[in-house]
Formats: sequence, C-alpha cells, structure tokens
Amino acid sequence: MISEISEKSLRNIIDDDVELFLFEEVDSTNDFAADLVKNKNIGTAVVIAKSQTSGRGTRGRSFYSPKGSGLYMSVKIDTDKFLNEIFPPTPAAAVSVIKSIKKSAGLLAGIKWVNDIQIEGKKVCGILAESKTDINTGMVTLIVGIGININTSFPEQLSDIASSLSDFTDTIDVNRLAGEIVNTLVRYVRNNRPDEYMDDYRKYCVTLGKQVKFRFNNETISGVAVDVTDGGHLVVDTKSGVFTVNSGDVTTVL
Repeated sequence: MISEISEKSLRNIIDDDVELFLFEEVDSTNDFAADLVKNKNIGTAVVIAKSQTSGRGTRGRSFYSPKGSGLYMSVKIDTDKFLNEIFPPTPAAAVSVIKSIKKSAGLLAGIKWVNDIQIEGKKVCGILAESKTDINTGMVTLIVGIGININTSFPEQLSDIASSLSDFTDTIDVNRLAGEIVNTLVRYVRNNRPDEYMDDYRKYCVTLGKQVKFRFNNETISGVAVDVTDGGHLVVDTKSGVFTVNSGDVTTVL
C-alpha cells in the first residue's frame, strides 16, 4: 500500500518547531520556500506539493514532477552562521533520504555523487540545495529541494535512467518518508557536524571505486573516485596524482 500525503499525518511526524506548507500544486517548492525567507515571522519550514509545474533540478535542468506520482518538497532551514561556516547541505540531505527510504519503504538505495539517489542504477530522487543571505546580518538560510519518484511513469527518453520506489515495493509510507527526511535533515544542518553523516554518505556512495572524468586546466582527466571530503568534494586518484574536484568540474561518472 502506498499512503496518501496527509497534513494530519505529516504534522504528527514532523517536529513541532518546523512549519508545514502543503499544496496540491505549486510552480516550484524551492521558489515558494525562497519567498518564505522574506517573511521574518516564518522560521524553519517545509513546503510539500503533490505536483510542480516548473520543478527545478541542478544546472538549470527541469525536474519531472507530474501530479500525484511523487513527493516534492523543499526544506527551509534558518541558521545563525555565515556561508563560509556552513558545510554544504547536499550530503546531509542525501543521507537523510537514504535512511528515510529504508524506514518508510524498506528499500536500500545508493548515492550517485553528488546529489542523485539511485536504486539498482536508476535515479529515484534528486536534490537541489540553494542558499539565501540576509543582507543586514550576513546570516544564511538554506533551502534544500528534494524530489522523490513514488509511483511515476516516465516517458521513453527517461525510462532507462529513472525509476520509482513503487517499482521495487508495494508498501510505502509517504508521510513517514517526508517527515523522517525533514527531521533528520534539519538536525544535521543545525548541528553542522559532518561527522554525524559523512561516514554514511561514503558508505552509500556508489560512485566510489568508479571511473570518472573531470576538467582541469582545460583538459579532461580520468581517474578513480576514492573518497568524498566533508565539504562534499570528490577525491579522484589519477596517473597525474590525486585531485579534489567539485561537481561543476566532473563531466562523466561511469
């Protein structure tokens, strides 16, 4: 059984200090969460929608989010820190999703560095992290968008690379899935301690041990991914030495 998203069920799971905004449809949950930053009376919050008309992925890509087939959410987390004091939230979000999928659906998923969640080599979830800085205080608010394919039918051009949780199980507690992600992610970000989740990130990262290609000084270099830093960078062992690269430099993950 795949449960329906319910405000009452979500409220019973999500911590009391996190405000909940639940919609049938929005343009983009990340955009809605970004608008909440302007309202100083709203603290840490989660925006959940049953569909998005303009869902966004990384590098300006659109995120396929049809009505009634997925869980689309953005968590807005206020911090008391400057941007250079905060560890990137994407690894924390990835581990939160992995653990929550296990608890709510009984499935073992993996992380394709840096922000894709996969089961059996197919993407079931994407993560988009953004930040807003208060121009007066310099304090940062993080917005972490998470889109999970629950029961999605994909067009032919996506079916080879994407899948849904329902392809692997008939039992998914969607409310618990969402609530556990929110509570775990907020705790990780507030504590700002990568030692709480990075060991799990490395354990679940299917990219480690794989061949990757990345750009360096206008050259394409190949090597083996051997580690992920606490800041979320990929460590690659090559014939020319060991490189630490960010997601914008990597061109291929095999």
